[in-house]
Amino acid sequence: MVNSLLNYGIFKFLWIIILLPKTFQFVILSVLSCCYLLKTGFIRNKVTFSFLAFILTYLLAISYNLLISQEVEVERVFAALNVVGIWFFSLIAYCYYYQNEVDFSKIKKYLYINMVIMILLSILFLLIRYRTNIFILGRPLAFTDWLSTGQTERFTGFLEYANLISVFFLIIFPIALLHIYEKSKLCFLFFIGFSLIPVITSNSRVTLAAMLFALSFLLFFYLFKSRTRALVLLLLPLVIALIFILWSVEIGVVLADFLNSRSGSNTLRFVVYEESLRVVFQRSPFIGIGIRESFATSAHLGTHSTYVGIIFRTGIIGALFFYSQLLAQIAKLITKLLQSGYGSFLGFVIAFLVIIMFEDIDGSNWVLYMLFVYMGMLNYSSLGKGREF
Repeated sequence: MVNSLLNYGIFKFLWIIILLPKTFQFVILSVLSCCYLLKTGFIRNKVTFSFLAFILTYLLAISYNLLISQEVEVERVFAALNVVGIWFFSLIAYCYYYQNEVDFSKIKKYLYINMVIMILLSILFLLIRYRTNIFILGRPLAFTDWLSTGQTERFTGFLEYANLISVFFLIIFPIALLHIYEKSKLCFLFFIGFSLIPVITSNSRVTLAAMLFALSFLLFFYLFKSRTRALVLLLLPLVIALIFILWSVEIGVVLADFLNSRSGSNTLRFVVYEESLRVVFQRSPFIGIGIRESFATSAHLGTHSTYVGIIFRTGIIGALFFYSQLLAQIAKLITKLLQSGYGSFLGFVIAFLVIIMFEDIDGSNWVLYMLFVYMGMLNYSSLGKGREF
């Protein structure tokens, strides 16, 4: 029973962890990692070396900037230490899953259930929209959002913030989809359709665009046999061109509304990116700033983008360690998908790389932890054999 809890607890009780405040998430995940460490220990390989070097650079950046800063936001210091801690405990989780074989069919089933819960919450949101709201531990099912077209309600699903749905979708949905991938085609298509409800109701433009791309990529390979794919690829540009010719004005209006529906957010994001890079290369280009600093009225430097955030917090040195492993793990994942016959899921890999351009992978404790768990499973090594999908 203990082994089962260690192997599958993070998947079975994921929603409980998600609903908890960030401090409690940290405590539970740190205790779980300590249990992992006691059972299997810490391994030494290129992955752990790179991420330990990244974490140490992060700590050095925090310490150095605490010493030279005249004004320090205590809250931001504790937030930075929380992030460093969760990176380390996530790395321990990687070590555990790297060394322990798990039943992937069970994981697919648990993540399928987690995805179904999110779908049910989004349906509940549609039923009570504009009438009432539900809160769990202070977190709302939805909140009021302002678009260029006026006031609306934005689904958050009790997550820490609405855009976290994009990351939830990308780390849960593809594996949940594997649970029914080779079963009934009708159930497969229905599951995809219903899974779009939380994405659409979250009002996240990048998420919707990335998911539509990934699903189009998947459905292209799923619905068309290899003989007809070449014909479809030949006809597709002609069909798209014809659609644009016939409805160019209408499409232009829709795209303009889509891109400018939250123009203030667009402007703020790119200002934050530009200012973050300017500050880090001016003050501490090699080890970064470490602590996210307040900027404008509702933003912090080094946020809203994993790529920019890593450079801001850990500088050139930390970014080299992080990016080298990101590229290595993505390459390994692509190879595994192709070898296992799931090349149609490559769209989700591309969507993930796009989403983290606009979101932080360590913005929530459980997200980063799950990513390292997946990485351990991806790299699992027993007698030289990798885990099969």
